[in-house]
This record gives sequence, structure tokens and C-alpha cells, in this order.
Amino acid sequence: MTTVTYTATDADGNTTTCQFTVEVTGTCDTLTELTTNMFINASNFVVNQDRDAIVTVDNIGANPTSGQIQFALTKPATSFFSTTIPAINYTADVLLPGGIATNNGDWSCTNNGIFYLCTSKPGVVINPGNSSIIGMNFKADGPSAVPNSKAQAVSSLGTGTGGDQNIDNNRAKSNLIIN
Repeated sequence: MTTVTYTATDADGNTTTCQFTVEVTGTCDTLTELTTNMFINASNFVVNQDRDAIVTVDNIGANPTSGQIQFALTKPATSFFSTTIPAINYTADVLLPGGIATNNGDWSCTNNGIFYLCTSKPGVVINPGNSSIIGMNFKADGPSAVPNSKAQAVSSLGTGTGGDQNIDNNRAKSNLIIN
């Protein structure tokens, strides 16, 4: 509760003072908001070439995540590419010279054929302004991997995962092509 005093003076110099008390009630949104991005140095491959990529799960909200976080990585067409997600932390050869350190050890990823389902391990929290980085490798070695083959990898956060609120920013993709 706050008392506000206001003094007003008109053009003729007449002054009046009034006081009023203000009470502000309510709650402010302190939401968790997650988004995802995908990075790869180049999307063009030759047959049998492999490249690392990363998916980031970014907390752009005001609160840390709560509960487990899930995302699916829809793999590029297996007829053109193989995809692996190592179960341990490693340095993915992407973005910076020397690579990017991953947080793969914080995630359990299960290969379900056309996608990986990745779930954060118990106790994993992504604080506001921070990210978790998951590394993977794509290799142009599928049985139909020939020049002009095109495929897409897509990362999708689960609805409400980790306390996420906005589903409109929960998807990222990379288009891959074999030259």
C-alpha cells in the first residue's frame, strides 16, 4: 500500500494538493518458455560424407524448467541418411572452430525408427537464458543415397514440456541434400 501526494498548479498560480492511497495486487507471469534450434555447418553432402549437427533446447522465459523435458528428432529419410545421437557428452564439430560441447549425457534418447524421442534425465533443469545442447551425426549412406537426394531433419518440443507455454516456437528444421 502506497500513499501518493499530487500537487497541481493552474495557469493563474492556484495550487491544490490531493492524496490517494494505491494498492497493487495480482500476480506477474513468471513463465517458462522453451524454444528449439538446429545447427549444421553445411547442409550439402556427398555420398558417404557425415556431418555433426546440434539441437538446442533454449529457455527464453523467466523461470527454470520444471519436470522432464521432451523433444522428438524426426530423422532425415533413412533411405538417404543414417542418424546417430551419442549417449555421452562430446564435442560436436559444428559452428565454432574446435566444436561445441554437448549435454548429451543429460538426455535419454530412444530410436523409434523414423525419429528419436529424447527425454531429459531426472534433475536436469534449464535455467532462464540457458540452453541444453544435444549433438548428433548425419551420414549420407542410406541405400538410396545418390546425388540430388533431399531430406529434412526436424526437432519438435513436446507440448507443455518442462513448463513450456507457447507451442508456436517449438519446431526447428534443417534441409539436407546429397550432391
